[in-house]
Amino acid sequence: RAGLVDEIAIVKEIKSKPHLTYRTDVMAFEEDGSSMQDSLLWQESKQNQRILITPHMGGANKEAIDLCEKELLRYFLKKTKI
Repeated sequence: RAGLVDEIAIVKEIKSKPHLTYRTDVMAFEEDGSSMQDSLLWQESKQNQRILITPHMGGANKEAIDLCEKELLRYFLKKTKI
């Protein structure tokens, strides 16, 4: 989804239309490899309360957390050769 985010267009519309808000958990840097700190959308969100960026939460359920913890433990045990 990150490839669909046109940060320049989003910021332009938010600035020009005071009734608009933008809520997202996806940013362009996730796909293009750039830094979040260099993101125009990120910079604008720090000064514009009508832009809200949240973390990805779709996978934040008990099963996903358990699976992640098991994989991390497996990785750790493999690397430390316990």
